[in-house]
Amino acid sequence: MNHSTIRKIFFALLLLPFLLMLGCQSNSGNALEKILQHNAQTLGAPIKDLDQYEVQILFTQIDRDTLGTPSLTTYRFNVDSSCYFYSDAAIKLPVAAMSLEKLNIIYMDRKYGLATKFTPIRFEASRPPQTEYATDSSATSGLPTIAHILNRAFLANDKNAYNRLYEFVGLNYINNTLRNKGCKNSNVFRRLDAPQFQKEDDKYTNAFALYGGDTIIYEQKEQYGINTAALSLNNTLKGTAHIREDGTLIQQPFNFSDKNFMAVQDLHQILKIVTLFEYTDKSLGFMLTEQDYDFLFELLLNAPQADKYLSWATADAPLPSHIKVYSVSGKGYGYMTDNAYIVDTQNNVEFLLTATVHVNENQVYNDDQYEYETVGKPFLSALGRAIYEYELARKN
Repeated sequence: MNHSTIRKIFFALLLLPFLLMLGCQSNSGNALEKILQHNAQTLGAPIKDLDQYEVQILFTQIDRDTLGTPSLTTYRFNVDSSCYFYSDAAIKLPVAAMSLEKLNIIYMDRKYGLATKFTPIRFEASRPPQTEYATDSSATSGLPTIAHILNRAFLANDKNAYNRLYEFVGLNYINNTLRNKGCKNSNVFRRLDAPQFQKEDDKYTNAFALYGGDTIIYEQKEQYGINTAALSLNNTLKGTAHIREDGTLIQQPFNFSDKNFMAVQDLHQILKIVTLFEYTDKSLGFMLTEQDYDFLFELLLNAPQADKYLSWATADAPLPSHIKVYSVSGKGYGYMTDNAYIVDTQNNVEFLLTATVHVNENQVYNDDQYEYETVGKPFLSALGRAIYEYELARKN
């Protein structure tokens, strides 16, 4: 059963404009806390020492009436929008949606030819340290397209592919759109894993052109973004030491203040908008076609199993075919974050779950000594399973 069929099982044709507003029901007396308490032994150390592991969790139950119309109940645990955590890789989802949205805006402007996600694109190097991107041996045609870049970003976890999406959309478009979607605690202003770009360099995004054969369909000159979304965040100085790019150990905390940030609430909000798009107020939703959403669902579903931290599947015990995990995740500097829509079509269970955990026992950054496999992944996997089993029992 493909994801389109799954959605049609769950999604009625009604629109509920108010459904995804940030003001939707949020209960603090609190099924999530009960689940965590009941499963404390399995969840392990992170649930017992919140200061060290910086756990934040958002869980949204989805209940549907006989017409398939959903109602949402959201539970929070230790969520703090002012507390910094490294969330860079998880920002792929909103930027991916914005890339497809921007293509639709270009497509609708009749003075341009018909540009789609399969139209070849060429990025110019407008200034150092930007680089040109005109061919791609990993693409079927040998030419980059937004569709191919999206596949690389999600299915191969290619940070440079994300950077091309950042360059295509632009800093101003990204942050203005996030605020228009109700994401007030986010600031995206840097490329990923690109230390050659200083903070000022990242405000400039490459010129690019979309091509039909040898004809330019659409072109955009280099843009300069103004970072008006600066946030006041706590705990951006972390740890006791860090290792610089040249390998030098510095006996000082690591400074995260120059890195992107999306609060747990904002990651969760974007997940709602994308996965429940048919029920989203038009003022909050992305300007995408159903085919665009199908494409995004494919990316979320087909991301590598190893990157689905909230999944409880193992090599020896994969999930049954009726349980699907649509997920965007990331890790870095000891942080593991996953943003997942989990669906069981056989038992009519579905929910949204966003969680982050920090595993850096020695408090040194950039030494690649993080407890991802021994602490982080077991915790997130157990969390996903505990929520699923609770929902399965509740539905029954």
